[in-house]
Parts: sequence; C-alpha cells; structure tokens
Amino acid sequence: FLQDRMEFLGIFEGTKQYGSDIEILNKAEIFREGIWNKKLKQQGILKKRTKLIAIMFMINQSLLETQQVLSPESKFEHANAFIFLGTIQQKFGLWLESFECYRQALSILQLLGLNSNHPSVVDTVKHLDRCQVLPLVRLKFLIEIF
Repeated sequence: FLQDRMEFLGIFEGTKQYGSDIEILNKAEIFREGIWNKKLKQQGILKKRTKLIAIMFMINQSLLETQQVLSPESKFEHANAFIFLGTIQQKFGLWLESFECYRQALSILQLLGLNSNHPSVVDTVKHLDRCQVLPLVRLKFLIEIF
C-alpha cells in the first residue's frame, strides 16, 4: 500500500499525504485521550504515537530503497520528500531520525550538482542546523525549570 500510494501520487506528494495523515491521527488521538485521567492519557498517546512513528520509519525505509533507480527530476522530488519527512519527525521529537532525513536530502541535492547557493541546498542546511540546535535549547529550558 505504501509503495502504491507513492507511485500513484508521486514521491513527494505521497510523502506529504502520509505526513498529513500522521499529523491528523496524532491530533485526533490527543483530543480523544484528553477526556481520560493524566496517566491513562499518557499511556494511550504513547501507544498511538508508537504506531505513527513506525509508519514514519516505513516511509523512510521506502525512500531509502527507491532512491537508487530514479531520474534526476525524481531525485529532486525525493530530496523534498526526505525534508518533509524530517519536519514531521521533529514534531515527534525524533531528532536523530530527522537529522538523517535532512542529511539524505542534502546528499541527493549535492549528487544532482546543485551548488551551496541553490535555494534547496540553503533550506536543507538550515533544517540541519535547526535540527542540531533545537534539542539543546529544549534541554537548557528543562534544566532551568528544575
């Protein structure tokens, strides 16, 4: 189903659609779980998020497996799909996985011969930088609270 949907919609649009589905399901579960007490709520959300994270890993694996046999146009779309998936993973606190998606995207863009001033390369580098800095900012904030 994963491959079929991505082939039908295209790599980037398919990834965007899966990302949108993941965000909608995550918000729906948080809202639904909101009526329970805090402990049950946390357990329920964790179980649901684990399933959504597994879907993200499957999408990532699919992107990794298909990138070798693509045309240059498709590779550019592939890079954008990795960037999009990285942003979704950040929302789940998956910083390392997000970083790897951005790194994959940058690698593809460099293989396409895009220079460091190309807007897609600049945006990808910004994502990589943000991915490295934000967890540290959050950690500092948590340390200050306690």
